[in-house]
Amino acid sequence: MVQVPEGYNCLVYDEVDSTNSQAKRLSQEGKLSGPTWIRANRQTAGRGRQGRTWQSASGNLMCSLAMNSRCAPAELAQLSFVTALAVRDAIANIAPELNAELKWPNDVLLEGAKVSGILLESFPTPQPQETCLVIGIGVNLADFPKDTPYPATSVGERAGKTVDPDTMLEHLSFAFAKRHENWMLQGFSAVRQDWLAHAWNWRKPIRVRLPSEELHGTFADIDEAGALILQLPNGAIRTITAGDVFF
Repeated sequence: MVQVPEGYNCLVYDEVDSTNSQAKRLSQEGKLSGPTWIRANRQTAGRGRQGRTWQSASGNLMCSLAMNSRCAPAELAQLSFVTALAVRDAIANIAPELNAELKWPNDVLLEGAKVSGILLESFPTPQPQETCLVIGIGVNLADFPKDTPYPATSVGERAGKTVDPDTMLEHLSFAFAKRHENWMLQGFSAVRQDWLAHAWNWRKPIRVRLPSEELHGTFADIDEAGALILQLPNGAIRTITAGDVFF
């Protein structure tokens, strides 16, 4: 049985279409009692950002955290940064020799290769003025895709040891609970500072691919809403709320 912090629940399935979809169903059926972690051994229709397929290899961590909230959507979006820091904390606890870094907006890297992705979705609940936020998290533990537009890796490959999904989820659940509590008490400002301290290529050249253009510039900052601040070669500033970052 997976141990999670007091006040949280955990459900483990052998197979689901996706843990985010399962969380949505349970929420809309009124079957969630408090924040709930949902893990699956297999996903048949895992997905990532912008509708992309998330490859769900056996032995990797595929999970979602569902939690009801009355926060505004802009505040809930900040939890992608909270979650990324929690994933980094969990990896550091399991393999202290690894230095995980964070890639805007919601990826975790090991030596520049993607090891984890995060997908936030929100749904109405049966309760008025309440939203169910679902945070989908995939962590490559045993395997990783080879046909991605940027390098990928796994915790197992970099650490040279096997890490099982339940162990990873236990570390992640406690790390998230601590990070979430700090966010509730201190707001996004402290999260932003911690995130930037571990940001990959902060203050270095990057390119940002948008639906209609590609921009080149320097990764200058993230603002108080979590948007990326890009300084163009001519000194102009662009604020990016959604896009793909490449180095």
